[in-house]
Amino acid sequence: MKITVVIITVCFILITIAILPLPADQKNFPANFKEDAFKHIEHICSLGIRSTGTPVETKTIEYVAKQLEKTGLKVNIEWFEFTNYAADRFTLHAAGKTYSPTMVLFNPYLGIFQFQGELCIYDPDTTDLNKTDIRDKMLLTVETANPFALMGRNPQLVIMVTKTDFDRLKSQMSTAFKLDIQGKMKKYKSANVVGILAPGKKKEIILCAHLDAYDSPGAGDNASGLGVMLELARYFKTMELQLPCQLKFIALGAEEIGALGSRIYLEQHKQDLKNCELVFNIDNVGGTQKIAVETKGSMGGISPVKGETQFPAYINDKGWDGANRKWKILCPALIKAFTAADFPDWLCLIIKDTVKELKYDARFVGPLGGDGQIFAQAGIASTSILIKVNEAHTLQDTPDKVVKKSLEKAGKLIAFVVLKTMNRLR
Repeated sequence: MKITVVIITVCFILITIAILPLPADQKNFPANFKEDAFKHIEHICSLGIRSTGTPVETKTIEYVAKQLEKTGLKVNIEWFEFTNYAADRFTLHAAGKTYSPTMVLFNPYLGIFQFQGELCIYDPDTTDLNKTDIRDKMLLTVETANPFALMGRNPQLVIMVTKTDFDRLKSQMSTAFKLDIQGKMKKYKSANVVGILAPGKKKEIILCAHLDAYDSPGAGDNASGLGVMLELARYFKTMELQLPCQLKFIALGAEEIGALGSRIYLEQHKQDLKNCELVFNIDNVGGTQKIAVETKGSMGGISPVKGETQFPAYINDKGWDGANRKWKILCPALIKAFTAADFPDWLCLIIKDTVKELKYDARFVGPLGGDGQIFAQAGIASTSILIKVNEAHTLQDTPDKVVKKSLEKAGKLIAFVVLKTMNRLR
């Protein structure tokens, strides 16, 4: 009889725990969150410059996996290979002289490495891009022009040169040119680290942050995101029995050359992602700038089949940004996907209510790009947070530039949005 009573009591307690709403309030948030997140940042940066596909990125992969295992998550390291084009030299022949472009926008995977014809001159200081038709044209511009703004106009080719060379070429009567590109395809290896809480439950929520850095120490971009994610894993571990869905913490590899890790993950986990309720991407959250959270754009440009990518298959496992930063991909099919938005009304409401409750000063913005965009274009509700470290992508992106309070702000906002999303699922 006593055994029966004990069993019934235990079952009652477990059922009660499972149906109670999760506590989305500040008093339960760890007091030492920001300090512990910062310790991860210091350690990750001490490993060296973790450029995509390098041994230092591998060390970071191993560190993150070890930390998630230590917290008590089920952990998988999912290795993958990818191809990227390494451009060695650009040679521009124009107006009787030879020039060395600083960057070229083209698609190396089409196998065309020589261009010639007439150049269309674009000066961002004197020309309104919104009133200029550059579709299918071969463009010459100055290196300070915004490459992403140009990509959206679907030119055939963009050649970027120094201000001195641009002024000289602009003054010439002839626009005839020839461009030779020399380089080679290279294979690289990276990985996604996947840590799972409450495995086995049908529905899931994903928190993600990228592992690699843009040839810099990458304290803000994105050791800060990794540190916050690792501490959120510890926070949610304390309430694992109450979770109504599985919670995945994913450290994504090879983001800086075109979000390879998230693209590979999307391809390998299509079925799982059909049950994904939310992806929250954490990228560069240790700065001094106002919090930016994606909510603008509502719904649009997303895949009609949840979990299916819109990216062309032939470039899905290839880099979109030069390994040596000399080129960026031009592919019209990418433009629609990178302007897609999957911010349903319920998510926007939860985010805005949470910002208000926390009394944060925040901007509500449209798509920020990066890993979050990969999931959004595939029809998965997805948002990203940014508290920008201004030194990102430079050698000055070091731990001393990271603001600990910003780590805590990011952690609280993400945690409470996730908790409220989970409470919707009960």
